[in-house]
Amino acid sequence: FWSRRLAYDFLADVYTPGTIAGLFSTVTSWDGSEPGDYGVSSAEIIDRFSEDWGLCYWFSHGSQYCFYTETEGDDGLKVFDRFEGHVDALTGHTAIFVTPACQAGRFDWTGHEDRDPCLSEALLRHPDGGAVIYHGSTRNGYGGDLDVYGGESPHFAGGFMRELATSADGQVGAAYAVSKAALADVCQEYGFYRTLMFTINLQGDPAYCLPLGDDDSTRGIAIGVHDAAGAVRTEATATQDGATVYEDSAETHTIDPVAIDSDVAIELAPAPAGNNG
Repeated sequence: FWSRRLAYDFLADVYTPGTIAGLFSTVTSWDGSEPGDYGVSSAEIIDRFSEDWGLCYWFSHGSQYCFYTETEGDDGLKVFDRFEGHVDALTGHTAIFVTPACQAGRFDWTGHEDRDPCLSEALLRHPDGGAVIYHGSTRNGYGGDLDVYGGESPHFAGGFMRELATSADGQVGAAYAVSKAALADVCQEYGFYRTLMFTINLQGDPAYCLPLGDDDSTRGIAIGVHDAAGAVRTEATATQDGATVYEDSAETHTIDPVAIDSDVAIELAPAPAGNNG
């Protein structure tokens, strides 16, 4: 839900990538005959992270060395874990990786005998895959089911991606600086916004630019995994005229799957009037 809302709120009116796809613990773009039949485990994440996406938004929990998937796959693992060799297994890269996940960007981690590299560094250092740019917190991330934009961390992430999409050249360093400056007013008092102003880091080459042309190099991915017990979980409840209907605790929203070559695009419907989450 919040991953789709980020696309509504920050990107839909300014940026149209070649392909948008979603990987959730309930309904995904890679489902087969039944909604939700494509699992979210380390194996599936490795497959999806190896597809050379231009932009990835991963909205889930994390630690210094892993992302939590919230659902258990056939391999019995609930995490994308660099200690388990999952980063090394990637065969493709994600150009720009954005996440509100806690701790995964903690490059100064000193709490483990194998502390170097942390997960973000492992993604950036991987010679045959991983990521070119990592935007995320070196400490905790913050969000809430009832917060505007899904919380403070998604607000920073959405602002960064909007600056990327609206800038003249899509340069990540400039977008990072401008998007942080735009939230300076709400960071003056102690709180989660102020904490994130210091802990959200841009790792990688700040001169890198998001391709903004019309070819496949601009394709983006919105990936999110939600807690199966949480209020933000979405469920497919019906199909009407080719659209899959999703419900959460407050609103009903729709997305329309459209086949493009071997990929699947999700065209996001307009946000319901007056709904901030």
